[in-house]
Amino acid sequence: MRRTPGSGSIFRPTYRAADGETRASRLYWIAYRVAGELKREPTHTADKRAAEKILRTRLALVDRGEASAPAADRTTFEQLEAAIRADYLANGRRSSARLGQALAHLRARWGGTRAVLWRADGVSVYAGERLGAGAARATVNYELAILKRMLRLGHRLGLVDRLPHVPMLALRNARVGFFERADFERLRRALPADLRPPVLVAYVTGWRLTSEVLTRRWHHLDLRAGWLRLEPGETKGGEGRQFPLVPELRAVLRAQRRAVTALERRLGRVVPWIFCTTEGAPLFYGDGSPENRYQSSAYLRSGWRDAVKAAGLAGRIPHDFRRTATRQLLRAGVSLPSVMKMVGWETDAVLRRYAIVDETMLREAGAKLARLPR
Repeated sequence: MRRTPGSGSIFRPTYRAADGETRASRLYWIAYRVAGELKREPTHTADKRAAEKILRTRLALVDRGEASAPAADRTTFEQLEAAIRADYLANGRRSSARLGQALAHLRARWGGTRAVLWRADGVSVYAGERLGAGAARATVNYELAILKRMLRLGHRLGLVDRLPHVPMLALRNARVGFFERADFERLRRALPADLRPPVLVAYVTGWRLTSEVLTRRWHHLDLRAGWLRLEPGETKGGEGRQFPLVPELRAVLRAQRRAVTALERRLGRVVPWIFCTTEGAPLFYGDGSPENRYQSSAYLRSGWRDAVKAAGLAGRIPHDFRRTATRQLLRAGVSLPSVMKMVGWETDAVLRRYAIVDETMLREAGAKLARLPR
């Protein structure tokens, strides 16, 4: 073992060969202390000077307090995965299903590895592989954001000493999908009858169809005061929201109230859901069993898929209603802060990705300019 300044050392570990002789490894290792505990790690080099340089670098990190403590050095992906799952559960986050998908991809790359070994270049390789496999840039960025959060949680819990850089991808996928009114009417006519009212509500409000429209109960609706509400904790951002009952919205919800009242008389019991089946069950089990949630999701997917195909609108998704409602509100001259409150945008940057300026809006802008006095 060769001593170097700073209480560290380099050495070549010995091993017993097949012939029974004890031999020294060709590659050097380094040994040094962090927080009073001895650490050993391979240098992956047979060059003594290179090994000494690596050791000096480690000792400099120790002097600056930047070297990992022994416990943090052993933290694995699985420990950080458990931490983020516990965090989502404790905070009642609604995107746990998407979290599971992201973790599955991250686990395939880093499962069983120690967090101290994760590097920015490895993260970039992961992003490139996911893009090569056909994943959208926004999807890859979501997975990288989960990786960042895992590391931050680990740091807060003392499981990670240093936070490696996690480079994000530049997003160039500006949102372009929206419905013109004629397109929407063709789609609505092609949908199953029980999906037409909630889809109209999503079209007008821009609220998320499954988590924010189909989960509405009657106590969320105030026909007299003229509001449809989302309570705090029910939205993606956690803040409450309300949308005024414009005539079209009021009409469809009044018709739904009459239909459900008739259903309650037939069933002989109260139905709490605004949008329900003919047996009084919710159309979407947002808080039900996994089996019910799967069945309702499959029904929604098949109904939507058949309708967009029949309407000649292949590729359209329910999330397009958020873009459509945003554009309609801006066309109507609603201020950006009000649009954010009504549709549920958390930041200006996200809203701008959805605030599509089409030819009609540009023509309207040109007409306003032409009316200015000269």
